[in-house]
Amino acid sequence: MSELPKGWASTELANLFEFVLGGDWGEDTTFNDDDYVEVYCIRGTEFKLWNKEKGSSSVPRKIRKSSLEKRALEIGDILIEISGGGPDQPVGRTVLIDECAIDINKDYPKVCTNFIRLARPFSSVSSSYLNYYLHSFYLSGEVTKYQGGSNNLRNLKFKEYNQIKVPLAPLNEQKRIADKLDSILAKVDRAQARLEKIPGVLKRFRQSVLAAATSGELTREWRGGADHNWPTVALADVGKGFNYGSSAKSQPEGDIPVLRMGNLQGGQLDWGDLVYTSDKAEIEKYLLENGDVLFNRTNSPELVGKTSIYRGERKAIYAGYLIRVKGSERLNTEFLNIQLNSPHARDYCWQVKTDGVSQSNINAKKLQAYEFDLPAIDEQLEIVRRVSELFSHAALFERQYLDAKRRFDRLTQTVLAKAFRGELVEQNAADEPADKLLERIKQQQLDTPKSVKKPRNTSKRAKNPAVHSAEPSAELDQPQSDILSLLKNSKGELTVQQIIDQLSEKTFEQVDALFTELKQLLDSNLIIKIGAGEACAFKAVKR
Repeated sequence: MSELPKGWASTELANLFEFVLGGDWGEDTTFNDDDYVEVYCIRGTEFKLWNKEKGSSSVPRKIRKSSLEKRALEIGDILIEISGGGPDQPVGRTVLIDECAIDINKDYPKVCTNFIRLARPFSSVSSSYLNYYLHSFYLSGEVTKYQGGSNNLRNLKFKEYNQIKVPLAPLNEQKRIADKLDSILAKVDRAQARLEKIPGVLKRFRQSVLAAATSGELTREWRGGADHNWPTVALADVGKGFNYGSSAKSQPEGDIPVLRMGNLQGGQLDWGDLVYTSDKAEIEKYLLENGDVLFNRTNSPELVGKTSIYRGERKAIYAGYLIRVKGSERLNTEFLNIQLNSPHARDYCWQVKTDGVSQSNINAKKLQAYEFDLPAIDEQLEIVRRVSELFSHAALFERQYLDAKRRFDRLTQTVLAKAFRGELVEQNAADEPADKLLERIKQQQLDTPKSVKKPRNTSKRAKNPAVHSAEPSAELDQPQSDILSLLKNSKGELTVQQIIDQLSEKTFEQVDALFTELKQLLDSNLIIKIGAGEACAFKAVKR
């Protein structure tokens, strides 16, 4: 950590918390037991929404009254996500509980799930200041050094995370910094909210252009104001080909790329995330020609039927989930690409698709049966010219939007970094130095009776049926794993909460050990993971 401003001090995060406690997911609200009470529970999956809407997405649960006595959230509490995340999202996000959060569903107390830790700062520390620092730490990417588990189920190495250094300003300066950040970042959030509407506006604009193009409105002026008298045709009558692509296995490297459904984006080809082939026979059979239209015949119900045009950018063939359509003397393929991306074509795809378990299909016969109004070639070319011009304006606006979004995405971290260098607000020589504040906290810790502090009983860990030591075990890939035995003996899969419920003492070390062991069992292919996030469950693999 760089040199601190005068009056500031550096201390470990753990020194600033009065206590840290795991959450409680409890039971469903239909659970009947006089010892249980209804609460609203915050999950890690809702952190982003919680930050913006202050708890509107928390879910009703029931937990023991004795658990609620320890875990009821209070204004100033900080929630730290310790498990969840994903390949592109590290775990370790934080949320500050404020008055607005408490007032949502105010007739019910609030708690957090076991995937989150409740951290309560000492009263001599600004909770808002501390939460902003942890948010800055997360955005900086430093939090990735404290990740455990797998990409699909990350867990925060909380013991190490709790030792990160926090630049602590004098208390009065902490409050000034937090107030200033509230003001600045609220404006940033409002600007970002407006920016987030732009992709939707652009999508609607493009769809309206396509609708006008295929209905004749876009070229009404070109026709002298007259209504069109275009004949209605089936695609089979004016198109050619309708060939399925290659079903051969592609490779990470090769002579030429194989275009797949993911490469069809917004009527154009995205040349990222490519696979390749060097098979001469496949290349000869499926080589694309300039102007070929590619129709995605198999995809999710929302995406099946998406279409793009090949403009000869580079030599390529196309994969089996795509259908190639060629034009004719009556049909310009640039116009066909416009037509197949229009709202009329999207409605047709939705009506004729065949739905499977997770994907939908539109075969070549159904594609050939698609009917639309076909203008003469000269009007098709005028439509293509006008659509291209309008889409060019939209693309320019989109680039400007993306540039602005990148700047705003960096702005929050820039402002936070400035705040914790002591450059955001003026310092006041009359403020009590932070080292005096730390001395009071240390004395408060010494004066706190041990009976009040959360026990760290690790002696029972060896007796626990569900958790091993947090240290990796060479025996975890063997059938004698206790968690593996637990899953084998269960009638079906078990959630993490159900496994945790087996713990007699739910200490931090045991929960951390649980995630470590689950990862090792997954890596050894002895168990499988079902679902994602906090709803995920685990099941033993049958041998």
